[in-house]
Formats: sequence, structure tokens, C-alpha cells
Amino acid sequence: MKIAWLVGLLVFSLSSPSWAEDVAQRVAVVPYQGAGAEPDFTARFAEALRGALIARDWPVVDAAETERRQRAAAMCGEDAECLSTLGQRLDARWVLGFGVGRVGSGVMASAVLVDGTVAVKLESTSEQLPSLPADPTALAARFVDALVKGLRPPSKLNPPAPEVVENPPLVVTQPPPRPLRPWAIGTAIGAGALAITGGILAIVARQHYAGLSSVPPDQRAAADARQSALNASADAVMGTAIAAGVAAVVLFILDARSAPTPQPEVNR
Repeated sequence: MKIAWLVGLLVFSLSSPSWAEDVAQRVAVVPYQGAGAEPDFTARFAEALRGALIARDWPVVDAAETERRQRAAAMCGEDAECLSTLGQRLDARWVLGFGVGRVGSGVMASAVLVDGTVAVKLESTSEQLPSLPADPTALAARFVDALVKGLRPPSKLNPPAPEVVENPPLVVTQPPPRPLRPWAIGTAIGAGALAITGGILAIVARQHYAGLSSVPPDQRAAADARQSALNASADAVMGTAIAAGVAAVVLFILDARSAPTPQPEVNR
């Protein structure tokens, strides 16, 4: 029966070649022997071992997950390769196997720590006791201290470097004051309006001039005077529009030359 279990675990390990890279950095606590020990004590001792590991910053596989593999652990005994393959099934890098058995009138408790990624027994310990302790907490603490001595918990092996996020300062460019800009814009708008008005007067003057040939002789003097007025008005408005346009251009040039260099404002 033990051979069958070993073969099954070996097949599982061969089917998972990348497990050593993806294994969770935690410890599986499994009993491999309980001859003569009460099942209740074995469960309490396992829980005490898990508690001692947690107190020393070692993450563990919970009891419910481990119970499903206890039969396989019993078949492994202290065999490092078998226990490491069991660790693969439990997604745990380390396996802490323990056993409690009657030896004469006393009790022998033992434990091993196996690194499942290389199937190597890292440490082992044992104690002969006159009887099963009512509270296995102290025994579990001694066992864990003996097994993990010289080892660092996973959380302290490669502590993650603190992430430093540098927020670059926000540079806001304040627009420089432009005192001449409103005058330049207003003048340009006025020039455009005058140019439109001058164009309309020019069209009216042209139409009036086209009708002069049909004006009766007795009204010709008045019509000519009106034509002159229209021509003068159109010329005056267009001249003013040109002058305003030139003034707008000059104001825009002066505004561009007098504008100070914008100073960036840093907001932190």
C-alpha cells in the first residue's frame, strides 16, 4: 500500500514541472505517525505547531486543507521526497511532518522540516516524554524553534522594496498681461465695420450714378450734388476704415513686442 501511495505522489510531482517556481511560500503541517496517541491529541498538537509557526511569521496551510492529505502523510513517514510531493499537492514549499508514538511507558514525539522544492530534509527534532502533555503548546514551540533555527520566514527573505511614486510638480504657465490687446481688437473690429459701411455707400453711389442719365435737366443739379455727397461719404468711410485697419495692425505689433515672457508657476 505504501508503494502505491509513493508511486501516485511521484506521478503527480512529475506532472508539475513548474511547481517549484509557482509554489506558495507557506508551511504544511501534517502528522506522519500517531501510533498509541489519541487522535484528539494529534489534532491539537498540529494546531499548536501551526500556531507556533504563525507566531514566528511563517504562513501555514489551514487545518481543513491539510486534513484531506493526512492519509498520504501517514504513508510517507519521514521520507523527504514523499513529504515534498505532498507539499506540492498542498501548494506549500515547506512540509513540517510530525509523529507521536508510544515507546514503552513513555511517549516519543518527533518532527521533520522538508523543503519541497528540492526534496531535502532541512532539520529534525525529537523528544521523549513520560506522557502526553495536556497542553501541547510548549512542546510545539520547542519543536518549531528547533526546526526553523537558522531560517528566515518568507516575509523576511526578500522584503519588497518600498514603491516610491514621485509626483512631478505641475507647471502652470500664467498668461502675461496684454494691455494693448483690447485696443487692437476693438480697432480691428471698428475697421471691419467701417469697411462694410463704406462698401455699402459705394454701391449706393454707383447705383445713383447709373441713374443720372435719366434725370430730367431741371433736376440734374440736385442729382449731381447728391452724387457728390455719396461719393464723398463712401470715400471718407473707406479712408477711415483703412486708417483704422492700419492702426489695428500697429497696435497688434506693439502688443506683441511689449508682452513680457510668461513665468511658469509651480504648484506642488
